[in-house]
Amino acid sequence: MLNKQTKLITQGAAMLALFLIFFSMTMYVPLISVLSFLIAPIPIAWYSANFNRKEAITLGALSLLGSFFIGGLLGPLLAIIFVTTGIVIGDAIREKKSKVYLFLSTSITLLLSFALLFLILTNLIGVNFIEKGMDIFQQAYTESIEYTSAQLGEDVPVEDV
Repeated sequence: MLNKQTKLITQGAAMLALFLIFFSMTMYVPLISVLSFLIAPIPIAWYSANFNRKEAITLGALSLLGSFFIGGLLGPLLAIIFVTTGIVIGDAIREKKSKVYLFLSTSITLLLSFALLFLILTNLIGVNFIEKGMDIFQQAYTESIEYTSAQLGEDVPVEDV
């Protein structure tokens, strides 16, 4: 029993440290962040695959706390995506589910995590990112029409977007 508890704590600490390193890379290293965004859930998934759900959720909570110290207020919001994805992947591996189940559960988890992140950021910051994106697209479209008209020396037919 003591050996299992020691193994649980030491591997949990190692996976937490590894997750926080990948999370730091995602937050602060521009070129490597794309790769680290893909591999950040792996330590959580590995731990979740080797230990039961309770310990995996505990590690997830500690990861969210550590991400607060690394990324400030927005750190845990980003870490929610990695933690939930890692727990779901590890849980599916531990339960020996099919690859289709793993793919679908991970996809649904990512979809719900991004939706939750969008809702939190929209309510927390008060900015609707979809409307901002549409405004930027509309402005770029108008500028491109003006540029084309200036280059051709004639009016370009404009369609409403």
